[in-house]
Amino acid sequence: MPASVKEHAFEPLFTTKALGAGTGLGLAQVLAACEQSGGTATIDSEPGKGTTVKLFLPRYEGAENFVESTLPEPCVAAAPKPQHVLVIEDNKEVNAGNHAVLRGSHSRSVCVVIAFSGTQHINKPVPCA
Repeated sequence: MPASVKEHAFEPLFTTKALGAGTGLGLAQVLAACEQSGGTATIDSEPGKGTTVKLFLPRYEGAENFVESTLPEPCVAAAPKPQHVLVIEDNKEVNAGNHAVLRGSHSRSVCVVIAFSGTQHINKPVPCA
C-alpha cells in the first residue's frame, strides 16, 4: 500500500473502498483491541511487494489458573409415545415396502396398519397394542 494509505490505515472510518463497500473500521478495531490489552499494532508495507500487519500483545505473567470444566449429566429422553400410521395402497409389493420402511425407521414407536382400500379399517379396532 502506498505511504499515504499506510499513514491513515488505523484511523476509524478510513477506507480505500468505493462508497458503500465498507465502513473502514477493521484496522481501527484491531489497534484498539491491542491497546486495551497493553499492546499495539504496526503496519509494514512496500508498494508492489506486500503488506504485513503485526500485533504485539503483552505476555501473561500471572499464575496459571486452569478451571476444569465439567459437563452436565446427559438428559435421558422419554420413550416416544406409539404412533399409528394407516397406509392405504392397493399394490401389495408397495405396501410391503412401506411397512418395512416405517417399521425399520421408527422401531417400536410406530404401529403400521396396512390397508388396501380407504374403508377397510374404518370403525375397526386398531390391531396394534
